[in-house]
Amino acid sequence: MQITVDFQDEGIAQKVLWFLSTLKDKGVKVVSNTHQNHIENDENFHNLQIDSMSKTWDNDFDKVWDEL
Repeated sequence: MQITVDFQDEGIAQKVLWFLSTLKDKGVKVVSNTHQNHIENDENFHNLQIDSMSKTWDNDFDKVWDEL
């Protein structure tokens, strides 16, 4: 099971992370996802959309339609 938690208080976040780290031997894995990672993912998704749309609309198959 995977969960995402957004902490407003950094102190509480550190305490929860400490607690979770004590459970590593029980199979708990903490994956940190910072705001910067979220921004990079959004940019990558945006670039993928641009590339996909370019391949969809800018191609020789519908060149005659584009000229209309």
